[in-house]
Parts: sequence; C-alpha cells; structure tokens
Amino acid sequence: MFLHASRRELDDPDQARLPDRVHADLLFELPASQGASLGEWLGCAAVVAEVEADGVIVRAHANRVFGLPDLAGVVREWMQAHSVDAVLASSDEALFAISTHETGP
Repeated sequence: MFLHASRRELDDPDQARLPDRVHADLLFELPASQGASLGEWLGCAAVVAEVEADGVIVRAHANRVFGLPDLAGVVREWMQAHSVDAVLASSDEALFAISTHETGP
C-alpha cells in the first residue's frame, strides 16, 4: 500500500508494507464536506489533523506516536461509518489508496 519514493498507487499489501511511523506529512485527498468529517473523526482519536481545501493533512511532527497502519485503521473506521469506499492519500513521494476492504494481516 505504501512505497517510498514512488508516485504509483499501490493497494496490494504483498507489493509493499506501510512503514511503522509517519516520517512526512500525510494528505488524505477528500472533498471539503468529507474532509471536515474526517478531521473531526481523527481529532476524536487524538490525531492532530488540519482540514484544508484539498483534504485533511496529518502533520508528521505532531503525530510521532501514531504509525501509518494505526492511521489507516482509524480512516477505515471513518470510511465504514460514512459509506466511503476508498480514500487517496499521499505522503512525500508516495501515493496510495486506503479501501474499506482490508487485504492484509
């Protein structure tokens, strides 16, 4: 799902694994109406998130205790609660998708 230094979208967990920690800011690309909702959801999970016009930004320096798999899990819970099938995210030089159909361990 996450491949460092690649602009390819990966959703096959056998191709790459999520790193343990957030090393660069993470942008969840969503329309403004959904971004506000996800921002509130992340805030309830104690994740520092900023709602912007392009989506929701999770700043790496403010979320050092959260791993990317943890963030993906919180986003999946929001997606299931709000009937969202997939969310695109980008960080540093990587682009990946989070879907409601978790395909890895």
